[in-house]
Amino acid sequence: MKNNFNIIDDLPRYLTIEDYQSTKQQFEKICKQSGLSKDQFAYFGSVSCPQVSDIDALVVGSEQQIRLIHKLFLDEQKKNKVFNDIFWHPPVYLLDSPSNSSIYLHTLENLDRTITINSKPVNQHNPYSSGLYFTWITFLLSIIGSVTCKKNIPLRLLLLLYKNIEVSEMYLGRKNKFISTKKINISSDYIRKLALEDYKSNQDAILKAFISKIRGLMFSFDLYCNFIEKKNNKYDTPKFSFINKKNLALTSKKTSINQFGKLILTNLNPVAMTALLYWKKYPDIPKEYEYFEYIKISKETINLYKEKGFYYNFVTPFGIKS
Repeated sequence: MKNNFNIIDDLPRYLTIEDYQSTKQQFEKICKQSGLSKDQFAYFGSVSCPQVSDIDALVVGSEQQIRLIHKLFLDEQKKNKVFNDIFWHPPVYLLDSPSNSSIYLHTLENLDRTITINSKPVNQHNPYSSGLYFTWITFLLSIIGSVTCKKNIPLRLLLLLYKNIEVSEMYLGRKNKFISTKKINISSDYIRKLALEDYKSNQDAILKAFISKIRGLMFSFDLYCNFIEKKNNKYDTPKFSFINKKNLALTSKKTSINQFGKLILTNLNPVAMTALLYWKKYPDIPKEYEYFEYIKISKETINLYKEKGFYYNFVTPFGIKS
């Protein structure tokens, strides 16, 4: 993985905390226009760093309400620069249905109010959290591969990735019951401070910390996958499989990302490769692997959302949508 790319400063430095508050008010106006009551939408996550942070929103509604709010949301993004700069992506849409399991496909930490699905409060406890984090990390690996193999990297994306890697590595540290010796002890808050103060002078330090953070994540991920493999039956995996047209996955003992010409080469441990294969090809989910239950729900949900024509805002293994 190369570490000589350039940082492009794309931070919306004009944004203030008041802009975030007014954007929430505008979003709530859109919700009202869509016929949503206050117990059908909420915010999660946190705005810890204006100019870097985005707003994460959750919407629970009928088919008609979801279609309408998505249209109004996209219209507002097109005409409102502040709204567009703060909302990096549409809300997480959940269909108000008793058989809906998609609630488990996204973390809802710091949900700011109680919302209901099928007249029942949403429980933030996720029984499939292991599968969610496992899938989220494979998604991060795919994003990291595509980003770090380019000449330039947007600063805001780098900072958001850094934060996500940090959270994922903390999760793996709890699961592995260790703190990675390869983890560089520089917090995302400190990196954001460097970027906001003077990113040009601090560019080398930011890049060095970012690359070290990525390597720490891979190291922790491999330890976790080794633990999973020891607990379960081993599956025969092929030597390679394409993640997409530009990213070739190779079975390896250690996770790494490299570039060969225009092709990204992602080395994956056998457990991660097995997850890739079951997502892409196999209809049956082996019960021995706990995290595959999440993949099963994800497959069911993505098919439902395609059928309904809904925007799908959940992570999938390696970022593959179909």
